[in-house]
Amino acid sequence: MEWQRSGGFASALREKGVKSIITGDLKEKWYLYSITHPIDSPKDIALNLERYYPQDMVTATTSHYASLPDTATREESIKLFGDIFSDFQVHLPIRIFACDLHDAGFPVLRYEIRWVPEQLRTGGYVTHGTDRALWVFRVPNLNEDQIEVARIWHARIAKETEALESGGKTKGRARDILAQSLIPRETYCEVPRRGTLGKVPRLAER
Repeated sequence: MEWQRSGGFASALREKGVKSIITGDLKEKWYLYSITHPIDSPKDIALNLERYYPQDMVTATTSHYASLPDTATREESIKLFGDIFSDFQVHLPIRIFACDLHDAGFPVLRYEIRWVPEQLRTGGYVTHGTDRALWVFRVPNLNEDQIEVARIWHARIAKETEALESGGKTKGRARDILAQSLIPRETYCEVPRRGTLGKVPRLAER
């Protein structure tokens, strides 16, 4: 982390010929992370987080989340665990990574995917791994209109990446990269809704 924060990682990327980084996540990452460990009640949340993180870190960071009463349902407990664990494992690291690259003046493209093909959703959610068919353009897994969306998605990614690399740095303010709802629109990619050629922010719900 010190190497990344110091700008050393960005310098090494440049030395190796890397021109930009694309990084992002899906809107319902929480779901897959919520089912990784047995959660039956609120007391199980910290216990399972401590499988990965020091107790003092878990205590300090979970204090920033809404607390649940001891009478909370299993579903409520699972959802909160998924929210916290996905933040720890995905959302926060990605934002810190993007912010550190931004501070080092290295081009980084952020995206958020809010829609994936309905037939590929795990538990009905836009969660971890469900976007794979879009990225690798796996035609056998996509319907005809979904293939169109995948093509436009790739074209938009290519366009935004080219713009970033030609400019030499990420647009927007570093502090916005850390805020899920405040990331400058320029650092996202956009794709049309099904059956339209208009733009919608990110790869949105349909």
